[in-house]
Amino acid sequence: MTIDGLFNALLAVKYRTWDRKYDKVIFLPPICYASRLLGELAKCVFIHDAAWVVRDINARRFLEKFLESLPNDKGLMAVRRVCFTSFHRYRGITIYGPNQDLALMARCKGLHRVLFTFHVDVLMKVTDTENGSTDDGFPCKLKSTDDILAFHELEKIFNCQDREKILFDGITDNRMVDRFSGGPLAHLETLGG
Repeated sequence: MTIDGLFNALLAVKYRTWDRKYDKVIFLPPICYASRLLGELAKCVFIHDAAWVVRDINARRFLEKFLESLPNDKGLMAVRRVCFTSFHRYRGITIYGPNQDLALMARCKGLHRVLFTFHVDVLMKVTDTENGSTDDGFPCKLKSTDDILAFHELEKIFNCQDREKILFDGITDNRMVDRFSGGPLAHLETLGG
């Protein structure tokens, strides 16, 4: 991390690293393999200074195994910043079961910042009333903040003791922006409040 608090590395966990051994990853500097003790220390510093970008379920599994490869939860404790670029694909506990991304974040007690990317369609639900409608004719309304928190199990991220910021990046659909008071993006901002 630099003096002004910026991260030195932005690491996207990608498909090509899935089959690699978790303790011999290609993105670590050579000093991590000089000795076991030096490797543990260097990996913790490297993890601490990186922002981890998780794009899919296999990337999350890889990151989790990599962090768990360090003894005494040192890897999990060193994580400071995680970005989930496809978080809106999680379709709720009733369909997918517990959200493993959030379970991983809850284990990272030193986590400072989390970035979620949400498409606005996860903020809406189809209803039987005509208080709003998309271009395809389905009546819909905005979900309440409590519904969104429960659906995505977002309360788990509050277990991170050092959490400073939770950022929501909204992907908009122009057909839906003006259909609700304040719009879905404004509704997404209320999650941060």
